[in-house]
Amino acid sequence: MSDHATALPVPPAPEPAHRRGRKGLVAAAVAGVAVLAVAGGGYAAWQAFSGSGPRPADVLPQETFALVSIDLDPAGGQKLEALRTLRKFPSIREDAGLDEDTDPVQAIFEQVQQEGTCQDLDYAQDVEPWIGQRAGLGGVTLDKTPVPVAVVQVSDPGKARTGVEKLLACGDAEDQAAYVLTDDYLVLSDTEAHARTIVDAGEKSPLTEDQTFQEWRDEVGGEGIVEMYAAPEAAAYLEDTVATYGREILGQDPTAAGGEELTQALEDFEGAAAALRFADGGVELSFAGGGPEGGSDQVGEHVAALPADTAAVLAFAVPEQLRTALQDSAGDGGASPEGPFGFVAQALAGIGLSYPDDVLTVLGDSVSLSVGGDAPASTDDVTPASVPVGLLVHGDADAISEVIAKVEKGAGFSLSDLPAYVEQGDDEVALSTQQEYADQLVDTGELGDDEVFSSVVSEADDAQGVFFLRLDDEWRALLQDVAKRDESARPVVEDLDVLRAVGLSTWVDGDTGHLELKVATR
Repeated sequence: MSDHATALPVPPAPEPAHRRGRKGLVAAAVAGVAVLAVAGGGYAAWQAFSGSGPRPADVLPQETFALVSIDLDPAGGQKLEALRTLRKFPSIREDAGLDEDTDPVQAIFEQVQQEGTCQDLDYAQDVEPWIGQRAGLGGVTLDKTPVPVAVVQVSDPGKARTGVEKLLACGDAEDQAAYVLTDDYLVLSDTEAHARTIVDAGEKSPLTEDQTFQEWRDEVGGEGIVEMYAAPEAAAYLEDTVATYGREILGQDPTAAGGEELTQALEDFEGAAAALRFADGGVELSFAGGGPEGGSDQVGEHVAALPADTAAVLAFAVPEQLRTALQDSAGDGGASPEGPFGFVAQALAGIGLSYPDDVLTVLGDSVSLSVGGDAPASTDDVTPASVPVGLLVHGDADAISEVIAKVEKGAGFSLSDLPAYVEQGDDEVALSTQQEYADQLVDTGELGDDEVFSSVVSEADDAQGVFFLRLDDEWRALLQDVAKRDESARPVVEDLDVLRAVGLSTWVDGDTGHLELKVATR
């Protein structure tokens, strides 16, 4: 497992165009109806179905190489948490109809009908009576061949058969897709034989008993309302898909000449998973992926020492791979006037800088761009100098300052004329629109101890990359002032008014790369 979490659940390798389109679309459409039903279904409909029974991974076989599933009866009370959280956002509450009296799936279904599709169907009679709370869409390997599959939980198999037949008929797709009904699930594939084989294999060896699947689910913290999984074998199908569509769209195979890095990354891929869950009035998305062992560069100490009232920050550790790539780019004449990086080298030389040495120096070991906690009182007060924005680089402070001096000399002006203020610390250099904020950046702050920061930034100490946004009263008031001046911005600002903070972090644990996004609401 690795930090190179580059592969996601992927579609099966392409079939000839005349066969691929309708089969895949029919399965996706039926699964899509189910996903919409369980993801946006009205409160009453959600409560009515008990949600007991197997999940998609319980009915699909271990030969499943990719799966995206949705489950509105997960553990830990996530169902109620999701409703409580989503209903806080005005746009979701109004547009998706998340109240006790509205079924948004019905609204979507009827909107599709208004556009001329399946106009003879009745949602209340043909869809609602059999739809369950769980669904999945993915690919299964049968006889070394990738096969598409969609599974939809059913509450009444008899009514489901009637409803699905009507759905296939209204789309003129009876001979383009096939299905098998079990007591708990509708299983769709491109042929009935494939659907039956998938059902039989799932009963014998379900995906939930596969060790690789279990390990990746554990890496993202267990079950979620939405889950994604890609087995190691998915990379082979992704490579085939990239090659096929590359030839169709670009006229060449991206995995052939010049695609060695992509090919190697796919060969090293060890699987991936993701989970979306709701808890504590917020949303959490966890992703994990495996490949070659990642680097050890970290930005945790850098971010933790920022001012405690930081409103926003984007920070990353400069990876060794980037340093190597920059150094290699200048080799073999790459930085010569005729080389691919010649223009960059000449542009930097014009202000007295050398490529890539000075670039590597100013990158340092880690970099952050941050905004301080003091927001302007109104949009009338917003100027480049009124917002505390700062760039902080950890590295060889003396060498970084020398490069800045070169820039000032080569450009013929001082950064303070902009105004931009430079402050040097022991192992860091800050560049800010305000002298006071530059001073704060090179001082030792306590953002790492801040409760809001800690609540949304996971594994902050070991992080390789961090994004953090805090919406306190001052910044919220400024956004509301924006909304008063621009009516089109009002819905966005109303949703932002619900937010307390957003955090994203990436880190590496052995050969497993992690990414976690958290959204906290008020």
